[in-house]
Amino acid sequence: MYKDGPGEINVPIAIAGMVIEPGDLIVGDGDGIVCVPYDLAAEVLKATETKHQAEIKQLAAIKQGKNDRAWVDAALTRLGCKIHD
Repeated sequence: MYKDGPGEINVPIAIAGMVIEPGDLIVGDGDGIVCVPYDLAAEVLKATETKHQAEIKQLAAIKQGKNDRAWVDAALTRLGCKIHD
């Protein structure tokens, strides 16, 4: 197939080793591109909305000076890292 010849629609394609099916959702930004399979789009949307709401709360806590990052120190300690003041 040539770029100026006949093409096809509604068939799978491959980009950088990733197979993209008709109906899949393609989203991209400056960091890259992701393909969400059609059958998972609603589930992924719900997860992104949940994550977005959590980030809004975290940003509000940061602005109020109430962002508790103790979980970071706890995770690092659990992994054997030494915390220095």
